[in-house]
Amino acid sequence: MLAAKAVMGVTIRKLLPIANRSQDLFATYYDLIDLKFLAESSGQIDWHTRRPQAEIELMGSDKHKNELYYACLSIDGTSLPHYGECTVVLAERMIGHRASLLSENSAVAYHRDHRFDPGHRAIWADRAKLSVAKLASALSSTVQSYQFAKLLMRAGATSIEDEFVEIQILGDMTIKTAERIEIRSPKTPKVSSTKRPRTRRGSKDELLIQDYCRQQGVPCELK
Repeated sequence: MLAAKAVMGVTIRKLLPIANRSQDLFATYYDLIDLKFLAESSGQIDWHTRRPQAEIELMGSDKHKNELYYACLSIDGTSLPHYGECTVVLAERMIGHRASLLSENSAVAYHRDHRFDPGHRAIWADRAKLSVAKLASALSSTVQSYQFAKLLMRAGATSIEDEFVEIQILGDMTIKTAERIEIRSPKTPKVSSTKRPRTRRGSKDELLIQDYCRQQGVPCELK
């Protein structure tokens, strides 16, 4: 569990402003709302209401809400697909000193209980302890180490049903905060052999992001 990384699932649309240099910082939840990148809340939870309420409960006030970023704890370096096709693996040296953890999605937990019970929060250094406490009922002598990744983070039918350990990170995040980035492209039907194959895989936007990452010394892989 100590080898687990902080990862963010983001869309290409969220990375593009950084890659084309129209902004330096990753967008926060509230930036995305202002930019109309997030749809109006619908379904089981009104995210636009519950997220700020959860943050006030976590932070004690909403003073720093525009400096807060969210990530998940991941053993295998993958991210949750509901948040986007890109996985940003964050460098521990850049976020460990300013990260706190909750055993689940804070907005979902607050919607359910309107509080955060003791024993469900931790600092970065205690992430393994929190993970073991969260998974205690699922662990046994028959569970193999390769199964830990899927136990710790599992995608549900919707984002509300996702299971993960949430990481709250306070403070600015630039591309230099990333250890590496992976971009998953949607699967497309095989083309006829009569068509010319592409010499470099990736859309224009994907290649722009990859080129910018290369310039900044951050590995970026198109999958």
